[in-house]
Amino acid sequence: MRFHSIRLRLTVWYSCVLLAALLVFGASLWVAVRHSVLSGVDRRLSEAAKGIRTVLENESDKRDFDEELTEYARAASETAFLRVLDGAGADLLPDTPLSMGPRDRERYRTYSERVSVKGRNFEIETGVPLTESDKMLSQFRALLLIAIPLVVAVAFCGGYWISRRALSPVDELTNAAMRISVENLSERLPVRNTGDELQRLAETWNDMLGRLQASVQRITSFTADASHELRTPISVILTSAELALRRERDAAEYRAALTGIVSEAERMTGLTEDLLALARADSSQAAPPFESVDLGALAKEVVSEVTANAKRRKIAVTAEADPNAPNVRANHSALRRVLLILLDNALKHTPPGGSIEVRSTATPGGATISVRDTGEGIAAADLTHVFERFYRADKSRTGQNGVGLGLSIAQAIARMHGSEIHVESAPAAGSRFFLSLSANLQKQSID
Repeated sequence: MRFHSIRLRLTVWYSCVLLAALLVFGASLWVAVRHSVLSGVDRRLSEAAKGIRTVLENESDKRDFDEELTEYARAASETAFLRVLDGAGADLLPDTPLSMGPRDRERYRTYSERVSVKGRNFEIETGVPLTESDKMLSQFRALLLIAIPLVVAVAFCGGYWISRRALSPVDELTNAAMRISVENLSERLPVRNTGDELQRLAETWNDMLGRLQASVQRITSFTADASHELRTPISVILTSAELALRRERDAAEYRAALTGIVSEAERMTGLTEDLLALARADSSQAAPPFESVDLGALAKEVVSEVTANAKRRKIAVTAEADPNAPNVRANHSALRRVLLILLDNALKHTPPGGSIEVRSTATPGGATISVRDTGEGIAAADLTHVFERFYRADKSRTGQNGVGLGLSIAQAIARMHGSEIHVESAPAAGSRFFLSLSANLQKQSID
């Protein structure tokens, strides 16, 4: 039995509370019983005195008075002593054994009363020894002193057994939790369908383990994908440099090799910046300062930046602003990056002759910015994965070489603003990405 165990502490506290309650109850009961016993004694003494007073009031002849008084005193056997004094202090019952005072140091309970009958004053005194009453009260007190510790001892054993049974599921949860580590995060704690706090605790722990498992899997996948994506440009750089150093080459060949190295280095730099942005998002760093942003003006600004690239691809890009759309609380640079990512994604997946439309519209309490294209669309199987890191649909269909981080970064920025990017798409029907923002959005942290 461990002293610091919860079950022992619960049992001790329960026993202490029960002991205190029983002591209060026992003391109250003893006082009540003692009061009841003494009240009965006082009532009998009062009735005896009342009988004497009746005799005094009803008898007028002295001889009859003395005989009646003596007969009554002899009949009042319940009293230990009975004394009647007249006004001069003379004892009217001198020959009655009951008139004898307390003897042998016995405790007496007495009752005295002064009465006036037919102009004469009398003092009536009655009493009984408390030997029997004290004996009964002493036995009752001893019974309480024996019963209370016995009840507490039984309650302690029963309480410990009950608490042990009640807390046994906690031991099961503890042992199961100790067996779970990073290597076996798929295991879960046992859940009993009891509807109590332990069931909610187990379910909460299992939910936490599920989130932890998903996070570990995401980190593992992220690390593997990042390593794979970084390995390709590094391999190209090393191969180009090694080939250039194997023998003497002319300036044009060196320039071509260096150009390839620079291209791969730029790609690796961009990938590194994207990874850093996602790492900052995962670290839940505070969001940058928010300000009032006009989505319509921002859309036109971003569209003007990609117009030249769109013309080379023979794709029409337009921006439409709703004059009724209010300004939103957001970070201008972050939203600009979101639109650039969405437009770059639309340009990659829209064939020549297609079109892209950026539109801002008013919504209850805020505004929505959307990017719609007439591209190839997204298959239903891919819609739920487009915002996952390093996720790319069938590259053979599009011929694009992106690493699959752009939409993940855009979604992280959207969540930093307390919202999410949603997508509507179907194969050969184009795609529409849209983000709704509040005009009264408060500064938040990335989730």
